Amino acid sequence: MRYKDVADRLAATPSLAVDANATLGAHSLAVVAHPRPTRSKGVVLWKYGFRDYIESYRSRQRRKNEEREHLQRLEEHLLSHDARLAYEANA
Repeated sequence: MRYKDVADRLAATPSLAVDANATLGAHSLAVVAHPRPTRSKGVVLWKYGFRDYIESYRSRQRRKNEEREHLQRLEEHLLSHDARLAYEANA
């Protein structure tokens, strides 16, 4: 396709304005419209589109919750251990 044809086609397209300062070489890379009309196929939920990855979805939040529970158990264990030491020290 010749540069003149590309420039003429771009000038005729209402959504694209031809910049007078731009080189014709830059316009030769223009995307040609799809040959037939395309229609939306609807919305596909992530759990159907990425069925193989459903276990790793939101794994960061799950990991944070597990870490929070682990730290809470450690803190409870430490507090019970401190209480036991204090009881033995007073006895």
